[in-house]
Amino acid sequence: MDADVLVIGAGFSGLTFARAYAQAQPSKRVVVCERRDQLGGNCHDYETEDGIIVQRYGPHIFHTDDKRAWDFMNSFTSFNGYEHRVIAKYRGVHYPVPINLTTVNRFFGLELSGEQELREFLEGKRERVDAIKTSEDVIVSRFGRELYDAFFKEYTKKQWGVTPDMMPPFIFERLPLRYDDNDLYYNSRFQGMPEGGFTRAFERMVDLPDIEVMLGREPGKDEIERAPMVIHTGRIDEHFSYVHGRLPYRNSRFEFQTLETCDYQPNSVVNHTEGSVECLRSTEYKKFYGTEADRTVICFEYMDDAGVNTYPVINEDSKETLKKYEDMVPDNMRFLGRLGRHRYLDMDKACIEALELAEELG
Repeated sequence: MDADVLVIGAGFSGLTFARAYAQAQPSKRVVVCERRDQLGGNCHDYETEDGIIVQRYGPHIFHTDDKRAWDFMNSFTSFNGYEHRVIAKYRGVHYPVPINLTTVNRFFGLELSGEQELREFLEGKRERVDAIKTSEDVIVSRFGRELYDAFFKEYTKKQWGVTPDMMPPFIFERLPLRYDDNDLYYNSRFQGMPEGGFTRAFERMVDLPDIEVMLGREPGKDEIERAPMVIHTGRIDEHFSYVHGRLPYRNSRFEFQTLETCDYQPNSVVNHTEGSVECLRSTEYKKFYGTEADRTVICFEYMDDAGVNTYPVINEDSKETLKKYEDMVPDNMRFLGRLGRHRYLDMDKACIEALELAEELG
């Protein structure tokens, strides 16, 4: 394989690196190998005959406060004005999340009118915790037991396999509590959905003479060893044949239904917080773009060990295991992205890390 840089994986991180490096080093040839037959990794999307852009691996919304990441993506696409909101469904009622004034009023049947009244009400609901040792401690000390049971306990168990009392406090310490009726899921300065979808933006991203993309192709061991530089965005433990054990992930299974109706649910994304409901969340894709169609496409997401690696499980044991693998990385290789670094990375963070690596190696 005649390449100055071999990139393994055509997801967000790999493609961002490939573009940034090839653009800065026009004399260097970059080859991207991807085992799947599609571009974009878990951000891959496609358009149906009804004009609905469907994300094959669950909802992805680009949001950031970093202007560099925003400007980079805007050089390949434009973004619509979509602002992400999430609704939690509990016992047949829909509530905005993160928890805000509307959530509390609707859940408790109140008519609190502002921040001061909400603060006073929650003060009577909060549990006094002497030492914050778990994520459950974080939540009940801020929101109280009733909101914890409704929106956090079983939903967290579905997503992560354990309830918050078994998780370290940092998982929920950044959880916002809004004392007004702000129902935006993100506070990011920039957010939206790419016009035409992520895949179309990725196609433009790799449209350079010095970038070659090979889909459905994994490089052989000898090709990796011969490459002057390898950027690996796949699982670091898999690359080293799991010699130190497997790094833990929560895996997702996605089921799709095309329904003969214009509208299925009141929001683009609905979290199903009850433990008795197997589905973690449902996504109605046409609501990301305001698409008008007689039918709609719904994605139901379930946690399944046989599914796609989506959520790295980070704990003290996994950190120790990751360090062992990182110590094995040869000088001509760098690992990048959520799988390569076993970190939970939003798209903008993955973008910036890829841009910085391209600069470092350039």
